[in-house]
Amino acid sequence: MPFLDRNGYRLHYRLSGPEGAPVLLLGNSIASDLTIWDEVAADLDRDFRVLRFDMPGHGESDPVPGVEDLAALALEPLALLDALDIEQAHLAGISLGAMVAAELALKEPRRCLSLIYCNAITEAGPAYAAMWRERIHQTPEGLAPIVESTLDRWLTADALAGLRRRTGEMILASSTVGFHAAATALTGLSLTDRLAELDVPKLFLAGEHDQAAPPEVMKAQAGQAGAAFTTFPGAAHLSCLEQPAALAGTMRGWMLRSL
Repeated sequence: MPFLDRNGYRLHYRLSGPEGAPVLLLGNSIASDLTIWDEVAADLDRDFRVLRFDMPGHGESDPVPGVEDLAALALEPLALLDALDIEQAHLAGISLGAMVAAELALKEPRRCLSLIYCNAITEAGPAYAAMWRERIHQTPEGLAPIVESTLDRWLTADALAGLRRRTGEMILASSTVGFHAAATALTGLSLTDRLAELDVPKLFLAGEHDQAAPPEVMKAQAGQAGAAFTTFPGAAHLSCLEQPAALAGTMRGWMLRSL
C-alpha cells in the first residue's frame, strides 16, 4: 500500500496503468475514499496512467492539522505529482475532489492537461455554507448521525442495496477530524469567477438526479466557466458509483480529444 510522507503525515495513493501514458489524477468526495473510483479506474487504466489518492483524514490518509481550506487541500495532490515526477496530468475529481482538482489547476495551470469537474457546484452560497456547519455540529463523535441522509443525497432510490450498504460503511470509516476539516473547506468554496479565467480545457459532468449539485445549476456554472457539459441519466451525486461505464467512456473521449 503506497504512501507519501507529508512531514510525518501519510498520504495514501494508488497508481495504475501503462508507464508513459497520459496521467489522470482522481480525487474523492468528502466522507469517502479512493475506492469510489475502482470501476472507473479499471476501465481507464488500459489507456491512461491513473493516479488516485485519499483526501487527508479519509481512507488510509492521515488527518493533517490546519488543512481546512480548498487551496491547502490542493497542496496534497500537488506534492504527490512532484514526488512521482509527473509533469502534467488531467485533473479530475468528484464533489470535494472536483473542487480540489480545480484549485490545483488554478495554482498550476501549466501542469493541467484538462479539468474534469464531476458532480460539484462552484460557489458556496449562505445556505450551502450553513448546511456544512450544521453537519459539523451534528457529528462531534463520528458520522453515524448523517449516514442515512447522506446516502439519500448521494445515490438514487434505485441503487442496489449492496451499493448503499458499502457506501454507508465507507462514510462511517471516515475520520471525524478529516470530515470536519473538509466540511470547513467546503464553506469557503469560491471558484466561479476564477474558473472563467482558467485557460485549460474544462468539462463539467452532472448526475440527472443529483440533489447536491443539481444538473441545471452545474450547466449554468459550466457556461460561466466556459466548460463543456454533460449529464448522466440514472445517476445522483456519485456518478462514479452508479454510472461508472458511462462516466469512464465520457472521460476517455474527452481526454483523447484534449491531448
